[in-house]
Amino acid sequence: MNTPDRRAGRAARRTPPGAPPPPLSADERRLALVRLVPMWPAEIDDLSVPGRRRLVGILERALLAERRRGRAGHWTYDLARHGALLAAWRRERAALDALIRTHKDAGHEKGRRPRGQHPR
Repeated sequence: MNTPDRRAGRAARRTPPGAPPPPLSADERRLALVRLVPMWPAEIDDLSVPGRRRLVGILERALLAERRRGRAGHWTYDLARHGALLAAWRRERAALDALIRTHKDAGHEKGRRPRGQHPR
C-alpha cells in the first residue's frame, strides 16, 4: 500500500524530465561507463574536452543503436541498458557543456586572448 508520505518522498527525489541525473563519484562513473561502452578505463578517465567529446559521441551511437533495437522489437533490446545509456549520456553531456563554458570564460581556446584584451 502506498501511503501519501511514501509517494511524496518519491516525488521529491525525482529529477525533472531532460535534466541530467545527479553526478557520480569518479569510481561509480568509471564502473557505470565500463559496463556500457567498449572503452579502456584510461580513455574513460580522460576529462579533457576532446576526451569528453569522444565519450559523448560513443554514448550517442550506443544510445541510437539501442533505440533502433527497441523500435524494431529485436530480442536483444534491454530497457535497463537503454535507461542507463540515456542517464550516462545526459550526465556526460552536461559535464562537457560545463567544461566548454569554463574554457570559453577563461579564454583558453587555442591559446587566444580573451576578447577585448590587446597586446601593449
